[in-house]
Amino acid sequence: MDQPRGAGPGGDLGRTVLRRILLLCGLAAGCTAITGDFSPVVSILYTGPLAPVVEEGDTVTLTAVALDASGDSLPDIPVIWRRLALDTAKVTFTVDSLTGLNNMVKKLHIGGRPIMSMPEWQVTQNTLMPLLDAWTAGGTRCFFVLTAHQAMERDEATGTIKRMVNTLGKAIAPSIPNFFSDVIESIRIGDKFTWDTAGVNVDVKARNLPIASGQKPDFAIIIENWKRKGGIIETTA
Repeated sequence: MDQPRGAGPGGDLGRTVLRRILLLCGLAAGCTAITGDFSPVVSILYTGPLAPVVEEGDTVTLTAVALDASGDSLPDIPVIWRRLALDTAKVTFTVDSLTGLNNMVKKLHIGGRPIMSMPEWQVTQNTLMPLLDAWTAGGTRCFFVLTAHQAMERDEATGTIKRMVNTLGKAIAPSIPNFFSDVIESIRIGDKFTWDTAGVNVDVKARNLPIASGQKPDFAIIIENWKRKGGIIETTA
């Protein structure tokens, strides 16, 4: 969980399947709402400008279409836009997941071309990192959560192989947790989910959670511990 700067101090196991994913939580927005019967909806496709920067006074056209599990549009299910009041006690900005964000950044720079040159890898990395910095410390005054798949990467500081975030190349994977105050490994064994901040050979961090395995997956615990340390939630009209 990454707090806004200045807001306060700071395979198979027998027949049981184990699944892991990393949660990168940031104390960091219009929003859409779906009306009517939305049970077939599994995602919303947003379309907007390709320009990486929007200047003050620009007119931006955004569209949102509900999609089903096959990726087909659901025209009978309307998606409406509404203004989101910045009540940081109630608002969380969540990106699910970094994998999709990686693909968006690559398509922004190279379109559908399947191969990137080394300079193009560097360009995509230099696009992604400032974006994460802006979401965690650039004025988004609400809680920010980023989910990420894992990849086995070499820790150049220790020479060991660790589970890190799966992102655009190996160079920036060790640096992405720097943006966040809590990096949690989410583990599923069977139908039970737990959080882990004490795993071996995994890049995790715990500032607002104890260093422990088998923790209850509850964001409220993170927020309450952050508030106990002096974190302040401000409500903005």
